[in-house]
Amino acid sequence: MKALTNIKGRSVRAAIAVLGLVVPVASSWAARDFTPQAGTWVISEELNGKPGRGLAIDVQGNTFFMQVFGYEKNGDATFYTATGQMDGNRVTAPLMQYQGGRSFGSEARDAVEAGSAGDVTVSFTNGLHGSIQLPGEKVLPIQRFEVRSAQFEDDYLAPKSGVRSFQTVALDGAGQPVFYWRGSIGRHMKSPTHGVNLEMGGAYADFSCLRTGADMYSCSEPIVRSLSSPRLPVNAIELRISAGGLQGFVDVIQNGVVQRYSLLGRLVTGMKKDTGASIPECPPYSVVYAEPFGGCRMGNKVPVSGTWVVESELDGKPGRGFALDFQNGVAIAQVFNYQPGGQPTFHMGSVDAPKTPVTLPLGQYAGGRYLGGPGQAATLLADAGSMRLEFVETVGRFSIESHTVAKLDLPGEPTRRLVRMELEPDAEGSQSLLGQWVLSDDTIVSLTRDLGSRAANADETAWCERAPKEPLLHLVSCQWMHVYDDKVVWQKANLIMRPNSPGSALQIRDRHGNLTGLGLLQD
Repeated sequence: MKALTNIKGRSVRAAIAVLGLVVPVASSWAARDFTPQAGTWVISEELNGKPGRGLAIDVQGNTFFMQVFGYEKNGDATFYTATGQMDGNRVTAPLMQYQGGRSFGSEARDAVEAGSAGDVTVSFTNGLHGSIQLPGEKVLPIQRFEVRSAQFEDDYLAPKSGVRSFQTVALDGAGQPVFYWRGSIGRHMKSPTHGVNLEMGGAYADFSCLRTGADMYSCSEPIVRSLSSPRLPVNAIELRISAGGLQGFVDVIQNGVVQRYSLLGRLVTGMKKDTGASIPECPPYSVVYAEPFGGCRMGNKVPVSGTWVVESELDGKPGRGFALDFQNGVAIAQVFNYQPGGQPTFHMGSVDAPKTPVTLPLGQYAGGRYLGGPGQAATLLADAGSMRLEFVETVGRFSIESHTVAKLDLPGEPTRRLVRMELEPDAEGSQSLLGQWVLSDDTIVSLTRDLGSRAANADETAWCERAPKEPLLHLVSCQWMHVYDDKVVWQKANLIMRPNSPGSALQIRDRHGNLTGLGLLQD
């Protein structure tokens, strides 16, 4: 088993407009050992299957942005936003409200601040759990809202189901990557139970696994292949999967001693059962509930969850915003906008959507819990029409399916361009390449130096720069020094390296040193 080759190796001072809010970006905060998963979050005690309030949370680097959908004392739906810089695992920011912005089908209208309801404090214990203290309320636990469609259950969680592929790195106690593996989880050829496979460089480790939760697996029964392939010295595996993110533990036998490492990873493809196909990067006719490397049929890729905005409305002034969440064959959307009279409101919808384009029915709600108020469920007030999303990016005569750009159709409005909101500066430049990346099966680099046109490691034995001639593919050209048979050679590769979005390079740490994974989970 080959360990990763670690090629060793600023202060960021900028401002960005987030739906009209200006947020300073700093790099001096304490680094986290996880990143909260972007998407829909809920207050745990309010997760009762009835309409209510919720949180759309997006943490990119050290920048925190949250949209809260809730209600006024009179029962009207409303929304608030909070944004600020994370201090370790915690952030405190004013909870702001707006009025006067655009409603469905209205003319262009900028909103204005309507004041703050007070400060909100959010703390995270890992990428899926935390707590919140809203103005006038006690501290309450929060959690990532997780959902899966019936088709997803049948495709991937039922006995003799399909297979999902993943990438993962094993981290030591200091949070540094030691091993990198490709793997798969699903029906094992010789067993109706779930199986997990790890593979790297021709060596493998196969396990029969007990499913212990909704998408959790305990694997301690090694399966020996009849082939003569070398076996990885892996003794046991535990996995927890959430909306494409993968966390867990692996026990590796080293010098006769079992060493436990934590896992950081992501799903990359999924294959429906009974197709008879193998697991290359994206087999034909597959249903993909995860982020593929590329080469898939149109409609199979999963868009990025988090904050989205209409590109033409991103002008530094308060306006409307969108929270999209795609997980396990389900699409969820919240639209934070305004009533014709200018009062803030929100519309929300969800639909089973294994492929895109997707059309979501939008509902307006009323009567739910207000800040500091008693617990109470909301009711559906009106059907507001449908929202259609087609995730495609076009430059000139060429179009390609996109994780971060969409054509948006709203009730009574022309088609508009919707884009993933980047909360940190230089999202398409060299600063965005800073961090720790797996570039190949046995090479990791820490890009810590911004050289203007490229990002490099400390001694410039590895560097990456964006390829401007391929704007649709978002390609990055990388070169790094490597040693083969005691000879120094330069490796070259074109990769997709995008923060907050899938790519062919796996990001381990962001530009601030934060681990990108889910961290240590308790459930």
